[in-house]
Amino acid sequence: MDKAAVTDRLNKYVDLVRDCFPVQKVILFGSYAKGTAGECSDIDVAVYLIRSTTFWSRSINCLNFAGILMK
Repeated sequence: MDKAAVTDRLNKYVDLVRDCFPVQKVILFGSYAKGTAGECSDIDVAVYLIRSTTFWSRSINCLNFAGILMK
């Protein structure tokens, strides 16, 4: 996957995450970040959340996010 395709896919993923969670920052790491990705490489992403919500609120957000991913 070329850099533009990775950027597009990552932006869509981050938008989905932001719809369900208070995101502090997102970090791309691994082979794509290093510029050494091959044909079978995955996209490694770390998502840091703002801990401003309760456990139950985060749990509901996780269920909502899982539902979005299953569509």
